[in-house]
Amino acid sequence: MIKKNWYVDDPNNLPFELLRNISRIGVAFNNDDLGNEASLVVESMLPQAKRIAPKGLTWNEILIEAKQQEMQQQKQRSRGFSR
Repeated sequence: MIKKNWYVDDPNNLPFELLRNISRIGVAFNNDDLGNEASLVVESMLPQAKRIAPKGLTWNEILIEAKQQEMQQQKQRSRGFSR
């Protein structure tokens, strides 16, 4: 199985002709009015697309939180070796 990720901030820039032949597509737009509208446009043009909404308002918030958790874990691991 080949996975390909495209990052597009405007549904008009999607390669629809290529994507029509893909059976499963996940679309990840922010959880705001623009994101809701964009996902509806993509889902109407690509019925096999499924929306993946962030738990918060934006995907950036989730990425920042994940990075902070990763840094905290690294900090805790490094404490075990310093004496």
